[in-house]
Amino acid sequence: MIVLSRSSEADAGAFFATAVLEGFSQSGDGQVDLFLRDIVRLGQPVPVLHPPQETMVLISDADFDRIVAEGNFALLSIEEAPQADFLTMDTLEALARQVAGDYGSICSFSGHQTTKDAMATPIRPIPEGGTVHASNFLFLRDEAAAPFQRFAWTIGPSWEIIIDCSQIEQEVRETAAVSGKLHLPASRDRWPDPMAITWHRKQFFERLQEL
Repeated sequence: MIVLSRSSEADAGAFFATAVLEGFSQSGDGQVDLFLRDIVRLGQPVPVLHPPQETMVLISDADFDRIVAEGNFALLSIEEAPQADFLTMDTLEALARQVAGDYGSICSFSGHQTTKDAMATPIRPIPEGGTVHASNFLFLRDEAAAPFQRFAWTIGPSWEIIIDCSQIEQEVRETAAVSGKLHLPASRDRWPDPMAITWHRKQFFERLQEL
């Protein structure tokens, strides 16, 4: 459960809404978005003497009204509500550790082991219907993660790495695995979700058709 609090005059109290955390998504620039459902707004302001900071997210009036107005599925940027870290960072860090462990800290794109400048990268973003599950993530170095998220490269039916050379710099293209295929976890049950891969590949080719 997450509690949203809209700022207001101290004398009048604060407006509140409660919601259930549905999931989260991390973009290439490090921003984390929270997705909420079952939003319920309390109709009257409530006096607050000692706000429970460990369970409350304080946001601006405009964002509060926007989130409540959007109903059962709304977006909240963690940059706008840093006090929401407790809701996401433990889960996010655990997921990142799991993905790194599944891939043996080896970049899915290059096939080389890396201990820095790499991250768990969603195949199908949460806002687009992706799941908060390790199978929906690849372990990628930053230079491969960014173009993957903008559909400049994708993955074929047999795990081939498919690159749009016009969208990726040569120095990055040259880091692709010599095998020409995605590096996969040793355990087959840890492999990426085929449905997420299919979705990503579709976005890649649809983008090409629009050029």
